[in-house]
Amino acid sequence: MRDTVLPAILVELLRRQRVRQQQQFELIGRKWTPNDFVFTTPWGKPIDASALMDGNLAALLQPSGATQRPQG
Repeated sequence: MRDTVLPAILVELLRRQRVRQQQQFELIGRKWTPNDFVFTTPWGKPIDASALMDGNLAALLQPSGATQRPQG
């Protein structure tokens, strides 16, 4: 195992994400799937990579101005 230094802004963003997850958990209670993933579905489950490849990734990237690179 090795230590990794993260930029302070990234640490803050990850803390905010954890707060959002906790709020989501409090809203849906027992339907939440507990885990240690940083980014999950609204129900706490891991995000399915195939869902990102079917067009949802483009929608997620749009607000940031980033684009999806073609595979290959």
